[in-house]
Amino acid sequence: MTPHEHKKLLPPSQALKPTTPEAVSPAPVLPLGYGYDEGSGMPGGGPNPTALWQSLRRRWRSGLALGLLAAAAAIAAIWFFLPPKYVAEARLQVAANRRMGMLTDQAFDSDYPIFHRTQANVIKSRGVLLQALKDPRVVELGTMGNFTAALSWLDKNLKVDYLLGPETLRVTLSGDNPEEVALVLNAIVEAYLKEAADRENGTQLARIKLLSDKYTEFQGELQRKRKTLQRMSEAMGAEDPKATEGKYQAALTKLNDIEKEQRRIRLDLQAKRTQLAFLDVQEKDNRAPAVSDFAVDEYLKGDPAFKAKADLLAKIDNDIAQFQAVAAPGGGERQTASLMQQRDALRKSIDGMRDEMRPAAAQHLRGKLETERHDNILTLRTSVELLKKQIESLDAEFNDMEAKTKRLAASIHSPDRPLSDLDNQRADVAKDEETMKKVGTMLDTLRIEPTPPPRVSLMDPAEPPQEKDFSKQLKLAGMVGFSMFSLALFGVSWWEYRARRIYAVDDVVQGIGMNLVGTLPALPLTARRLTANGTTPRDLYWQSVLSESVDSIRTLLLHAAQTEALRVVMVTSALGGEGKTSLASHLATSLARAWRKTLFIDGDLRNPAAHRQFEQPLEPGLSEVLRGEVEFDDVIRPTAVSRLWMIPAGHWDGHAIQALAQEGVRSLFERLKEQFDFIIIDSSPVLPVADSLLIAQNVDGVIFSILRDVSRTPTVQAAYQRLASLGVRMLGAVVIGADSDIDASSRSYPMQPA
Repeated sequence: MTPHEHKKLLPPSQALKPTTPEAVSPAPVLPLGYGYDEGSGMPGGGPNPTALWQSLRRRWRSGLALGLLAAAAAIAAIWFFLPPKYVAEARLQVAANRRMGMLTDQAFDSDYPIFHRTQANVIKSRGVLLQALKDPRVVELGTMGNFTAALSWLDKNLKVDYLLGPETLRVTLSGDNPEEVALVLNAIVEAYLKEAADRENGTQLARIKLLSDKYTEFQGELQRKRKTLQRMSEAMGAEDPKATEGKYQAALTKLNDIEKEQRRIRLDLQAKRTQLAFLDVQEKDNRAPAVSDFAVDEYLKGDPAFKAKADLLAKIDNDIAQFQAVAAPGGGERQTASLMQQRDALRKSIDGMRDEMRPAAAQHLRGKLETERHDNILTLRTSVELLKKQIESLDAEFNDMEAKTKRLAASIHSPDRPLSDLDNQRADVAKDEETMKKVGTMLDTLRIEPTPPPRVSLMDPAEPPQEKDFSKQLKLAGMVGFSMFSLALFGVSWWEYRARRIYAVDDVVQGIGMNLVGTLPALPLTARRLTANGTTPRDLYWQSVLSESVDSIRTLLLHAAQTEALRVVMVTSALGGEGKTSLASHLATSLARAWRKTLFIDGDLRNPAAHRQFEQPLEPGLSEVLRGEVEFDDVIRPTAVSRLWMIPAGHWDGHAIQALAQEGVRSLFERLKEQFDFIIIDSSPVLPVADSLLIAQNVDGVIFSILRDVSRTPTVQAAYQRLASLGVRMLGAVVIGADSDIDASSRSYPMQPA
């Protein structure tokens, strides 16, 4: 086997999953999320996180290297283009409220969140910055002469935050000169403090004026309402309006109570009438009541003989229970046997007395029930009459109270006596008097209190920084480095996903929908030979693993050949370099080892390689037979493997390729089937040329060679569909290089004879 072909063998495959090939396998259908564009061969559906993660696992070394390289380049660029600078810092205290002697500014308390957020904008406002730039100390620097450029520089490098605390305002300024940034920052802070003090003082004066205007307005409105109240009171007359209103409310309450009592009595009357009707029906029916055992026992309790027997039965039951409680298991049966006999005799006697006395008990119960029912009927009829009279009395009382309530309501709401308007007017006057009192107190306090301290005060002025600040560069470098690293990992994962390489057996069975005929392991470089002569024990081990894998595939073919016409098998792949020649040669060798007379045909006319593996000359071969230059018998050559012959590819040309489409090819294969048990054909790949499609129409079945981490899902499916559309019998696929259960199990199981 040549080094070129041996490169097609990768890691071991999974355990063989034998399947029975169908006559013609349908074209595989990719599951949801695995669609692809046949024109570009690229996935059409979006990737999911699981697919990207699996793709990254296959190329994690490349992703890691590329990610580290991208992160290092990004960090270096940040460090070069954004060098660290000196950062000066000043701290200010922004009080949550402002004290004014005995008065707390409640308006400032409630507006503090707005005031808190506004200060950052005030510090960076154009007015504050211009005032700072006009400071004589800043002017002496000579670098801030151009106000436009200076304002742009300050807007970019001046930062404000509350990260140190809710009432601690931190102001920072970065630059290349430590003394310069400290001086400019202090000038900005001083300009801001002056601006804040002016705003607060102006706010206090505005509050005093606002309260004074409100007090005057409330005073005029209160005088007007007092005059209106006086006129309304004089128009009410001698009767006290409050007394009339009280009578009206009392009348409404009484009327409501009478109505509730009416509803209660009517419900009681309805219930008693229902009970009376039920008892009347029972009295007319006069049916004998059913007598239960309990009723009979109650009646018999008056009989001394029955009572004596019942007491004796209870005593015997109690004695039996005590014996059973204290006796050992199985030891109390003798003591209780006689008692149980007595108990059974007493129970029979009591049951007999109960049956004898049942008619008398029924007669007694009937008489008692009839007496009680008659008494209840009389009582209910009396109650019904009383309730009727109560309803009549309440109806009369309700009518009188309702009339009285209407008179009082008419008196209260009449135009001559508007009591409700008068009460409303009194409430308004009292409310305005209370408001005026509060406003006057607040106004007097503001006038007599001295100017309050400012809410914003300086805690720490800026000092020239001694060292450059690397924190910004470190944070930015870390963030960008991590982003570039993640982007590189994602790019590698996306590239691998778009490539859609087959990595595992599940990608073939589930991803493409092909039958799995078997798997082949990947061999180390030193073990990639057809023979094991002169190799090390490790090479022998790998050759054994490979042989076991190929023999498993051979077993499936032999099993199918016993029941079906399966003797000519073509091995192909979607593209070149996917291990088809290696698979075909190993399979042919395995069939020969199984005492099957086997012929290996190199059908890859355009790129032959099998003749080098078996150390045979290239020509004459199949191409010469197709052109009619030689006969099949002249090109069949024995190999070093017993019972294995081969036909090399020969020297191809256009005439040989055209001859593959002739009808005579099938007859050639039929002649060869008379001489050999199996014919294995190594054909050209399906997608690049049409040679394999022509040969496939003359074989009994096709096996697909798929190379792990090289074959791609879109190309394999496209090749599979081309063959299936011709009605070719698809036996399934062999995956070369997937993880193998044979390799894993063979580590603890002998693979060579002792």
